[in-house]
Formats: sequence, structure tokens, C-alpha cells
Amino acid sequence: MGTIDDFIKNFDIMNTDGVSLITSTDLDLLRDQGISVELFFQYLADCYDVLLHGSQVYIRQSSLRSKRAETFTSDLAPIALMRAVVSNEGLEDPGLDYPYFPNSDFPLELRIHGIQPHTMTESGFVYVIPKRQGFQNNPEGSWQYISSANLVPFCAMVEVLRTDFKYPIYDVTNDRVIQ
Repeated sequence: MGTIDDFIKNFDIMNTDGVSLITSTDLDLLRDQGISVELFFQYLADCYDVLLHGSQVYIRQSSLRSKRAETFTSDLAPIALMRAVVSNEGLEDPGLDYPYFPNSDFPLELRIHGIQPHTMTESGFVYVIPKRQGFQNNPEGSWQYISSANLVPFCAMVEVLRTDFKYPIYDVTNDRVIQ
């Protein structure tokens, strides 16, 4: 898939000497060629063996710093895209509800409990973590990888749009479909 590889090289996404910043406008180069942002991230995860961390927060340093004692990442692009534009902060239990093992019997669908005005944003960031070392796949075989390291370095920060997440979102509290 030369086009994605060319994009990766041109934007130095696997940068070893710093952090590459890719804007949503930069991603239009792929979108205009019919390559979805999801496909781009999944290609990165599958072919470059990276992990992805979605967040609404613009991180100025070159490492993720956990507020709790763990950093959660994914090898599944839709999860990173979702977490880039949807926050679980301040939600009622169980907060964000989506499957660990999405498949044809259990398709990816986000169910939000206790949605707040700040729960969803129009854009966010996906951070590309170049090494899986120190990450535990838990539950095993799922999309979720966890690190207990205090700092997790990333090599690229990519601005994404809410419209890049193409899966159903359901507001459980108000019994309505959001997308």
C-alpha cells in the first residue's frame, strides 16, 4: 500500500528523534484519495507494530503521563479514534461501554452512560507509540494494551475529527442515537 507508506515517510511519522505533528488538514491528503483515517491508523498498527492512544488532550511533551498508574492504548484504530473524541470523565457508571472483542456478533458500538457537555468533541488526537515493549495485552486477545510505566514516549501526534469515527454512538441516559 504505497500511498500510506509514502504519507508515513513524508510526515516522518516513525520519527526516532522527536515527535511528528500531523494535522487533520494533512490527513486530507489521504481522505482525498479515498483512504479513511481509520484505515491509515490500522495500517500503522498492523504493518509498523505500533500502539495508538486517543485523547482529547493536546500533549505538549513527547510522552504520555498517566494520571492513574496505567496508560491504556490500543492496536485497533476505531478504539483510538473514539477515545480521541470521546471522554469518560465525569460519566456515571459504567461510563463508556463498548466491546473488548468486536466482531460480527458483537459489532463496535459506543454506549455512553451519563453524557456531559464535554464528553464529545469535534476533534482530538491520536498518539502513535512506536514500541509495544512494557505493554500488557489485557484482556488477552483484546484491543487493549496497558503500561504501568510513568512515561510512555510517542513518535507522532495526529489531529483527528469526530467524523473519522464511523461507528454508532448511543446516549443511554437520554435513550437516543447520537450517530
